[in-house]
Amino acid sequence: MKRISVLLILLVCLLACQNTESNKDKTLAQIERYNHSYDKVREVSQALKVDSSENKKKNYCELIDKIILDSLSDFYPNENLEKRLSYLIYQGDFYRLVFNTIKKEYIYTDETNWDEIKLLINDSIPVFRGNEDKKRATRILLNYLNVKHSFVANDSNKLFRSGVKVGSDVEAKLLKGDIAYLKLSNHSLDTLYTKKIREELIRLDREAKLSAWIIDLRDCHGGAVGVLALGLAPLYTDSIIGYSLDNRGECLSERIVKNTYFFGKNKLLEINEQEDTIRSKYKPIAVLVGEQTASDGECTALSFKFQEGSRIFGSKTADYTTLMRVFDLASGWSFGIPVAYVCNQEKKPLKGPVVPDVICPSEEALDRAIQWIRTKGES
Repeated sequence: MKRISVLLILLVCLLACQNTESNKDKTLAQIERYNHSYDKVREVSQALKVDSSENKKKNYCELIDKIILDSLSDFYPNENLEKRLSYLIYQGDFYRLVFNTIKKEYIYTDETNWDEIKLLINDSIPVFRGNEDKKRATRILLNYLNVKHSFVANDSNKLFRSGVKVGSDVEAKLLKGDIAYLKLSNHSLDTLYTKKIREELIRLDREAKLSAWIIDLRDCHGGAVGVLALGLAPLYTDSIIGYSLDNRGECLSERIVKNTYFFGKNKLLEINEQEDTIRSKYKPIAVLVGEQTASDGECTALSFKFQEGSRIFGSKTADYTTLMRVFDLASGWSFGIPVAYVCNQEKKPLKGPVVPDVICPSEEALDRAIQWIRTKGES
């Protein structure tokens, strides 16, 4: 009797699992059906842009109504057609313009259960009623991915918006009378900061006969790719300052040639009429890093691994060593995701923080760097 009871329990559990899987498959199929209808609506909209005559507008409305009535009989049937259409567009925009973009570009896409994310979003937001729901769905997606090098920017958050000019101060001075010290901090998003770095670098080079350089990145939280490196370019002895590897296995080089920063074959940044030669080019370079060194700050530190005569001092960095790409949406908000690994000189992905050549507490990095510089000078 007990054996029969156990078998019955197992059978009930098995049927429950099958029903659960069946419901999941049904929900996923429903989401795709809605998205397919969204595609059909977009096709009609594109056709209307070509011919916006009154007859075409009338046909447009009739076609939209037909799509909703024929293909979406269960798509919020208690709402009028206009409301249902707006819900369809909000949901379709999210899945086609956000979800699919992240799925395509996200560096860990092959390791991600995208169907599970769709089900989670559907449970949390069964009806997309506006842009806020699209943003909320994006946050749910990124929270599921649990990747710290990402963001969703609200309309009021101007930090990552395109076209916004945000700079940071550069602390530049001489140490011990012959060591040039530059401290770079905060977020650096545009070439105004690049030019400021370059101006201070050139000034220090002219001010004294230098024995070495110290680049302090301990409070550098990153910013737009290439902004820092292009400012520091006169210090580089090799035009290649890094490599990256995307989820399609494509390895791209980062190069600086004649005041221009190239990512692969693409020219991303350029500063015109800036001096790019210095007297103290081949002096030792100490780079200071710490737990607050993040994102492009880490990439900049790593760029000196590609140069002769440099050494990194401090503690391990913040571990944001992926390249983030920012996607701006027409509805007035943006999101950023990691799209490529940062690589070392052997083009191998750096899956972790930048590890200094000389590991020490970050507050001791400056003293250790000066000791190394003096030792280099005596040898």
